[in-house]
Amino acid sequence: MSSLKISPLQRLRTHLTTVRATKRMALSEKNLEKNLQKAQRAEPRTPYLEYAGAEFPHLQAAGAPQTMADGLWICACKHENKLVHYTGPHPFKYVRCDACDRPINKPAAASEIFTPLRHDLAALFDFNSRKLVPYGQVCRGCGLTHRAKVTKAGEIEFDGQVCACGEVADATWVRFAIGSPVRYRFDPEAAYVKVWEKRIRPRLTKTSLR
Repeated sequence: MSSLKISPLQRLRTHLTTVRATKRMALSEKNLEKNLQKAQRAEPRTPYLEYAGAEFPHLQAAGAPQTMADGLWICACKHENKLVHYTGPHPFKYVRCDACDRPINKPAAASEIFTPLRHDLAALFDFNSRKLVPYGQVCRGCGLTHRAKVTKAGEIEFDGQVCACGEVADATWVRFAIGSPVRYRFDPEAAYVKVWEKRIRPRLTKTSLR
């Protein structure tokens, strides 16, 4: 039985290819880390008048957005996680559960700041292209969020984005529209209840159909 022999030149080429790939990956991770570190909070301070009727309007108006989150999502393990919207290409940085470390997955249950898209018709939402694109998606592999891109034709583009972990965007990724943080900031507890209702509604529907 003959064995396949690899020449020294082939070994060298393989080694150099591996070294280049490792350097590219390290550079990509370094750039990602820089982007995440320099990202600023995207949502402005909510005017005091928006909190009229809140339990502690002065505290909420003074604290947001420096100390207050912009929203929340509930994991399949039932743990509540906070959401903060940032500038830059990674709008929510990593969306992974603080309890089980799993990325958010379908069907996603979150407050208005992170509104899962049920279809790809992102054009339903109007926005000024000079501002931050209010759409994004979550890598199913590592949970890193990616802000969607706008084509020259003005269309929202999701497919084809490559994550730092190597995953390529497709329809299995959670896609979302970025909404307002005001309702959550006004009453975080009420927002929490609404997100729970979103989580259990599909189950109740299935139960009623049996």
